[in-house]
Amino acid sequence: GATGVSFPVDDGAGQWRIPPWRAGPHDLGGVETLLGKPVDTIDTGTLHVWEQRTHAALVLLVGKGVMKVDELRRGVEALTPSVYEDWGYYEKWGAAMAHMMLERGVFSPEEFDLGLGGPASPEADAPPQFTVGQRVRVREEKPLSRWRKPHLRTPGYIFGVEGVVDTYEGKFGDPHFLAFRCDQG
Repeated sequence: GATGVSFPVDDGAGQWRIPPWRAGPHDLGGVETLLGKPVDTIDTGTLHVWEQRTHAALVLLVGKGVMKVDELRRGVEALTPSVYEDWGYYEKWGAAMAHMMLERGVFSPEEFDLGLGGPASPEADAPPQFTVGQRVRVREEKPLSRWRKPHLRTPGYIFGVEGVVDTYEGKFGDPHFLAFRCDQG
């Protein structure tokens, strides 16, 4: 066979170069950095009630043809690496199933927010959080929005930057929600 054969990066049709493959948090085979980490091998054989309900929800969703196990895997593999590492088995399942149901329109983002304890929208009559002349600092945003990487509007390079409020321009919708067509006031 031919050795040293290389395929063209661009065949003239304007294709983008394929980025190098990176292992996700679920691709553990041969990852040397995991060799020294402790592995939890304790199996009590008992599931908490919420874990049993999460498992039952998957069985119901798959049995009714609402989702497939492969979609659950896709949802779990799409979790951020830190969430993937920190959360337990059924927490990952719950997040993946919720995301899939939102994606499919089984329930709306508003219904989901209500199920989590209420809408995240601020009171329409609430006074501004900051006043003109007040000293402020940009806080770091954490990706805690429905188990998916949120649509962050604050670039990371300004986290911690301090300044003074110059003017008040009025209320705006939250870009985290607006990016997903969820009007939060």
